[in-house]
Amino acid sequence: MSDGYNSKLTQLQECLINIDMLARNILDVIAELNKQKILPTNVIFKIVNRYNFIQFCSFLDELNHLGKLAKNDQYLKDTLYIIAPIHRTLKKWNGIRDIRNKMYAHLNRDNSGNFYPWWITMKDIRIPKTFHENIIVASLFLMIQKVLLSRYYDLFNEGHLKIKDEYADSLNQININNKNMTISELESLKVSLIEEVEKRMNELGAELYEV
Repeated sequence: MSDGYNSKLTQLQECLINIDMLARNILDVIAELNKQKILPTNVIFKIVNRYNFIQFCSFLDELNHLGKLAKNDQYLKDTLYIIAPIHRTLKKWNGIRDIRNKMYAHLNRDNSGNFYPWWITMKDIRIPKTFHENIIVASLFLMIQKVLLSRYYDLFNEGHLKIKDEYADSLNQININNKNMTISELESLKVSLIEEVEKRMNELGAELYEV
């Protein structure tokens, strides 16, 4: 339970659903990059790839959760035994979490909040950099998803059905409660903020530079 939310799922179902969502998102990102023929040198590739690194870390977190759940569950232990070679191989890209933390989630900051440049972090770590490397890493995560859903197909579907309506209802409620601002409202807000900032700069005799 978190923030008053009472999960209808078992802990194993939670992991399975998260892993499935992450795998589908990873596949969608790689497929779209390939479809649009976006090269690793393109800034769009670099930005989108940052999102994938965050997903890679979340996927690995879910595998750690499964490891904890397997202590008294032989079937789950056997399942993790099947995917162990893939899991070990993924760990060879040992910089995924470091680069996610230092470059993407908390730019140039260490765990204590001190300035620690990401390029220093990069020195002795390995991350997937080329498009082909990213495809291979993504395919390994997808293989894990395939094994887990093959082993727990009924349990996964049962969990999915439990939250399907809740998911749809929550999205509808978000749309109802969050009215979109019109273009004119957004432009008016932008102009008023710029005017207020310029006013305060003038009060202090400061000059606003174009960057």
